[in-house]
Amino acid sequence: MISVFYRAALISALVVSQVGAVGTPERVDDLMGTRVYGASSLGASREDEPRQALPSETHQYAEPVLDTNCTKIIMITKASLPQLSKILKEATQGKYIPPVQCLDLTVTNDDLTFLALATDVDLSNCQEITGVGLRFLKRAKRVNLSNCQGITGVGLRFLKRAKRVNLSNCQGITDADLNTVNGAIGLNLSKCTQLSNKGFKFLTGVKTLKLSRCTQIEDSWLKFFANATNIDLSHCPLITDSGLTFITSARTVNLSHCPGITDNGLRFLLGAKTVKLNHCAQITGKNFLFSPTQQR
Repeated sequence: MISVFYRAALISALVVSQVGAVGTPERVDDLMGTRVYGASSLGASREDEPRQALPSETHQYAEPVLDTNCTKIIMITKASLPQLSKILKEATQGKYIPPVQCLDLTVTNDDLTFLALATDVDLSNCQEITGVGLRFLKRAKRVNLSNCQGITGVGLRFLKRAKRVNLSNCQGITDADLNTVNGAIGLNLSKCTQLSNKGFKFLTGVKTLKLSRCTQIEDSWLKFFANATNIDLSHCPLITDSGLTFITSARTVNLSHCPGITDNGLRFLLGAKTVKLNHCAQITGKNFLFSPTQQR
């Protein structure tokens, strides 16, 4: 719950009269969360969808805006950064610091100094951000940097407190960089195509791992993910039944668009609560081993 102390301060920053100009921002899905779908409705999650820059009218927004549930601060333009910094400072005196989502995709490294007190930051698609700017986010426990192409391991070392990090489609991430985020329990590395088993060896403690469209992943590499309880391997064409022997402890597994998975391999996932198998051509269901509570 947001404390009364600064809830009023947050609400006072809500620009009610002008939100309609650009539309009320939707509440995004949990950064690393995996929703349960039937096979026919599987698809890309909203966190992977590219955000577009806001229309020019947004220069009018000089203050942060609350989302419709009053649980997240929306920073529409950089003009709101000073006010946002004040709100975060007041929030630190309470028990709850609300997440911050940046909709101004022109934010630069220097602008991040205003977010130094934030613990949950969404900077997805902010192309001006590089690893240098992450030095201002040392307090962050949850960071979304998806589609930030300037991010490399040079800056990730500043995120030692972060427990959940989204690096989806950060093409500059290499094997050596993964050693800097080995303290995270939730990690999204989808579309990071430069990674190999040399880097994955640093991730043995990760519980929630998204590797969708990491097309280079081979069966033997999955041995590093034996402790993962939630793993997304969708669109990993080299994964076969043999790889599933390493992830028998997983509770949620996404194998959609993995053509090498067959009915026989599913016996290794009997402990899973949810298994996603959309567009797995070799799954026939004739010898289906899952209980009715599990998903195909």
